[in-house]
Amino acid sequence: MEDFATVSIENYISDTVTFNQENISQLILAVHDFYQEPNIECRSSYAGLALPQMREKILTELNIVLAKSLKDVYADNEKEMFVPIFAQMIHEGALQLVDSNSTTEKEALAKEIALFIIVRF
Repeated sequence: MEDFATVSIENYISDTVTFNQENISQLILAVHDFYQEPNIECRSSYAGLALPQMREKILTELNIVLAKSLKDVYADNEKEMFVPIFAQMIHEGALQLVDSNSTTEKEALAKEIALFIIVRF
């Protein structure tokens, strides 16, 4: 599952990630797709067991990517505090996208969510 989390993110971003609206939007889409990948018909049978592990794995990957992207922006002690917060914001934004009934395309919604996160930056 960890490899799948890594691959999901690598499918959307390059090795060097700048903390900007476009890259945050891509991370949101990566997390969205990570949760969409498992077979929908099987979700109810594994939800209680697999979803917490999936959440942990994707958050770990987000933390790694964000720590790299913010290395020259924050001091180490600040990164320890802010990276998990940004990871949670991206994760929650992606979950809202998964659950959204909006007719707006997911890419447009991801950009709106990313803008919200960046403005707080």
